Amino acid sequence: MPSEDLVFNALDGRPLAATLYDPEGPVRGAVVVFGALGVLRRYYAPFANWLAKRGVVQDHDQVFAVGFDRSGKVEWARAIDQVRATQVRGALGWQGAAMFVLEVPAGEGRALALLRISGSGDADIRVEQLEGSEGKRSAGFVQGAATPEILIADTLGSLSWQRLAVSP
Repeated sequence: MPSEDLVFNALDGRPLAATLYDPEGPVRGAVVVFGALGVLRRYYAPFANWLAKRGVVQDHDQVFAVGFDRSGKVEWARAIDQVRATQVRGALGWQGAAMFVLEVPAGEGRALALLRISGSGDADIRVEQLEGSEGKRSAGFVQGAATPEILIADTLGSLSWQRLAVSP
């Protein structure tokens, strides 16, 4: 599968390396993989090639968004400069917007943030840290809720989850 090494600048100006794997046929979707600390990008190459053979664009090390029309044609693509993220913890499509729960650096630790993307412009991208999420390591969207809701916890195996309503 064809691949391209890219470099994006983070908000602090530091370069972030990434590898973009393009499918040979029509694009059917996009996947962003955030690598583990100390793991070389080439470790993910077999998975990226597997996705690319199935028509999925794959990138890692940077939050990167791709907008598709209803036929699956790529309408726009861009790096999301408003946030640095270490993990994607959940995703949900809601009323024309894509929403993601991200694990983000916060001071000396980490927290969770909500990323909303409703289009390709800066005004269409909103990021907000989730209140009370400092130190939390697990999150996801409640499936089947009437309005978007997020569950957050200290760890994946936690018996104590906190439920957060997402404001429109």
